[in-house]
Amino acid sequence: ASALKVIADVLAKEPVRPRAARPELPADLETVVLTCLAKDPARRYATADALADDLERWLRDEPVRARPVGPLERAWRIFREAYSGVSG
Repeated sequence: ASALKVIADVLAKEPVRPRAARPELPADLETVVLTCLAKDPARRYATADALADDLERWLRDEPVRARPVGPLERAWRIFREAYSGVSG
């Protein structure tokens, strides 16, 4: 793929869920990773300290503060991604 296509994909497409490639990855760790990669800045960690706090919580086997994206929002993202290039 060309560099331009890679950049366009990074900007437009949702990241591949880490557990798709590594099913053994804990769900909470995947949630932390996806929070870091969120397209919407409001959905990312507000500070490096907030990310560090969640990683420390995960290491202590405590619930992380980040929440996974629900099925309705996931479906909306897929729909939006599929139709983002369609002109009407």
